[in-house]
Amino acid sequence: MSGCSYSGSPRASRPEWPSGRGCSRRYLKTVAEGDKPVAVEVWRDGRSSRRDLAPGKLGVVFDPRPAPAAIAEQRKLEQVFRSARGGDEKFNPLPGTRSEVEALTRLFKSDGRPTRTLLAADASEPEMDRLAASGELGRFGFIHLATHGVIDEGVPARSAVILTQTGLPDPLEQVLNHKPVFDGRLSVREIQRGWDLKAELVTLSACETALGRDASGEGFVGFTQALLMSGTRSVCLSLWKVDDKATALLMQRFYANLLGRPGLTGPLPKAEALREAKVWLRGLTREQVDQEWNPLARGKIITTTEVPVATHPFEHPHYWAAFILVGDPS
Repeated sequence: MSGCSYSGSPRASRPEWPSGRGCSRRYLKTVAEGDKPVAVEVWRDGRSSRRDLAPGKLGVVFDPRPAPAAIAEQRKLEQVFRSARGGDEKFNPLPGTRSEVEALTRLFKSDGRPTRTLLAADASEPEMDRLAASGELGRFGFIHLATHGVIDEGVPARSAVILTQTGLPDPLEQVLNHKPVFDGRLSVREIQRGWDLKAELVTLSACETALGRDASGEGFVGFTQALLMSGTRSVCLSLWKVDDKATALLMQRFYANLLGRPGLTGPLPKAEALREAKVWLRGLTREQVDQEWNPLARGKIITTTEVPVATHPFEHPHYWAAFILVGDPS
């Protein structure tokens, strides 16, 4: 808000906005104390709207500065808060993640398993929050997130995987309607507070998701601990920054092993499925990489990280060894 800032619930005030640039106590009216909601008018970015707030204490801050100066300072402060909560990094597109998720969707559907896929703008924090709150998330046997990962070793609860950054609800509107504020990040703290799982496996196909802070007897505090405590039997996470194309190929093979691909006598246990996928990726020739990638991309022209020029382009451990399995190996 420009000129005046309000926080908390009102007890006995309703602002009437002045025609000038400042805000004064003479524009506040006293109303009778009681249990009825208190109507307030909120002004932001040239728009005014009415809200009914619950009765209670009202915090009021008067800003004598002209509105443009107050707005500029407030926005600088909001940027500080956003950076402190989740960071202000710019995230490059990961074209391989879409092919990865679509390939896994086809695998599960071909195995006759009901599947829910969220891509692009649908892969949002509000949607994940809704799935967790409704209990629907807890009914999935496998949960796979392919995206960026941001690790905060100082405050592990702030580590996050990045969901869509566009089309998020207005933070002020969310606060005024007593709803959560979304920043497009699914953090360790949010998983700890809101997820109740019964999954066989949760995979965070992103960079460094296995990292955290060493808490002695508690192990590494981060995604691993949060997901296991939320109820999943196993987690698959990465130890370092991973390659986009190599990861997509690894995950496709990993899940094919879990479901029992052609050539196997049946589904492999999770630990064995991941081990075999690593050996497979490490041994691929350049021609085999192209053969595997083209069906994965399904004819789409997708530019990912450049494949190394080598007989076996992904033989270095950097490409195949990052992902580990924690929890039940079967």
